[in-house]
Amino acid sequence: MEMKYILYSRVHKTLEAGETWTFKYRPVGPEYKHICTFEVSSKDPYDTLGNLNLPQGIGDVISVNVRETNVQGKLPKGDKKAVE
Repeated sequence: MEMKYILYSRVHKTLEAGETWTFKYRPVGPEYKHICTFEVSSKDPYDTLGNLNLPQGIGDVISVNVRETNVQGKLPKGDKKAVE
């Protein structure tokens, strides 16, 4: 499944401990607009977002491919080994 995300917020905070940049992305389509968002926070956004190949300009759009890699199933009751 392919989803398109748009960068809609970029926040820069300066505190005593240092500065932090936060970039917020949300899906372009209205059906997932408020439930599938993600954000990236970093002290060095150029390095972090560059390594992740994510855009830094408000309004930039990316495509994310989501594929099934693992299959979920129910654990048998009382099987504590699977939890550890």
